[in-house]
Amino acid sequence: MFSFYVVGVSRRYNLVQKEDKESFSEVPTGKSGSYPVFTLAPGFEQTNQTGREWSRYQPDVSVASELYQKVRLLCWVLTGAENHEKKAKHIKATWGKRCNILLFMSSKQDDSLPTVPIPMGEGRQKLWGKTKEAFKYIYENYMDKADWFFKADDDTFAIPENARYFLSRYDTNEPMWFGCRFSMHVKGGYMSGGAGYILSKEAVKRFVTISLKNITICKADDHTGAEDAELGKCLKNVGVSAKDSRDEYGRDRFFPFHPSHHVTPGNMSKDYWYWNSQYYKSKQGEGCCSDTAISFHYVSPNDLYVLNYLVYGVKPYGIGLPHYPKGWTPPPPPDEEGTAKPWIGAKKEYEERLKSDPEFKKVEEEKERKAKEKRQKEEQEKIRKEEEDKKKHDQQRLKDEAKKKEDENNKKEEENKKKEEENKHKEEEKQKLEEDKNEKKKEGEENKKSEENEKKEQDTKKKRREDETEINEEERKKQDKEKKVKNEERNKEKILKEEKMTNNDKKNK
Repeated sequence: MFSFYVVGVSRRYNLVQKEDKESFSEVPTGKSGSYPVFTLAPGFEQTNQTGREWSRYQPDVSVASELYQKVRLLCWVLTGAENHEKKAKHIKATWGKRCNILLFMSSKQDDSLPTVPIPMGEGRQKLWGKTKEAFKYIYENYMDKADWFFKADDDTFAIPENARYFLSRYDTNEPMWFGCRFSMHVKGGYMSGGAGYILSKEAVKRFVTISLKNITICKADDHTGAEDAELGKCLKNVGVSAKDSRDEYGRDRFFPFHPSHHVTPGNMSKDYWYWNSQYYKSKQGEGCCSDTAISFHYVSPNDLYVLNYLVYGVKPYGIGLPHYPKGWTPPPPPDEEGTAKPWIGAKKEYEERLKSDPEFKKVEEEKERKAKEKRQKEEQEKIRKEEEDKKKHDQQRLKDEAKKKEDENNKKEEENKKKEEENKHKEEEKQKLEEDKNEKKKEGEENKKSEENEKKEQDTKKKRREDETEINEEERKKQDKEKKVKNEERNKEKILKEEKMTNNDKKNK
């Protein structure tokens, strides 16, 4: 079974009076003081039969509090501008607040975390450069404020209490570092960057003051090389020892993958690179992990909160966890002296055992025979299924072809029908145009005939008017002539009358 617990944090709870709650105060991250309880175990209020209020309270953290004072742990997280909101802030809200000092190293200034700006850009090629600058900053600003220096990624989950417990047996003034130890690239091994690694004060000092100033022992190029392997080479060249970080039973404490990868049996095959890169032999499933595990990698922001709850919040009722007394020193790991040779790896170990153990070979051959039979059955089943699928596929193909042919015929019929309709429509249009043309011609002829008749009628009327006008003119002339004769006669009569009157006047005189 897989289980781990927080050293120095007892899961034994007592009911205390609510008034005592003020004696437990939070300590901000990065400041010294009593152990920061934070929200290890959310309380709830209840009322007993007498009506008196009580509160379930925080666990006993006296041992963790003492370690918090004696083993000062600085945690620095390597992050990037795009991950401040996505990842970094969730570390600050969970395990990060349990470090004595928490720093975020990023290429961008962010006061909400806050970050230490390192103008190196983003990307895996920049990690080595950022790591060097981070340790320079720590050496210049925090060497007197912390004892151990824990580097983590922004997808790492850590248990600082267990780190302090593990480190309590070591002297930070000795050149050493801890983590998930790989055997490749560096003689003597180096620590996985994703799982997190811890440097002593002396290791940081030698790295910054000696390694980084000598390009013959430490790569100067900031943009090439894996950050963890390059750090391993630099530390090796200045006498910093890569130490055994396992517990007394040989179980690992630093893990480069999510907990599920390590605790689930068979989750990683024997050929997986991890098993052939470990410095010490590792297990998977039961017995894989120390109950004082320190870190895991590839943990999503959601899982940070889940693990934080499972580690600090869940309390199996009736199961008492070990309570380490003050001053308790953890037992040494199997390779305390650092004399063990690197593990040959899972694959080579398996091959060697086949050669040296006839009984094991017999068992494995039987396993292989059964596995072969299983593979043959699976292969036969695969062939049968493929044939069945092929038959279904062929049937479906014939159906599809028939359907396609039917669709093509239907399409042709539709096209012919459409063509016929178009021809019919064209014929009707043509006929209609012819009819319209004839109608217009007929109408034109009728209009012309009508216009001619109208013209004739108008001519007749005009002639009649002219005749009438001529008759009227003659009549008028005649009348004028008659009128003139009458006027002449009237004038003559008037003249005669006037002459007569004149003569009479003469006579009278």
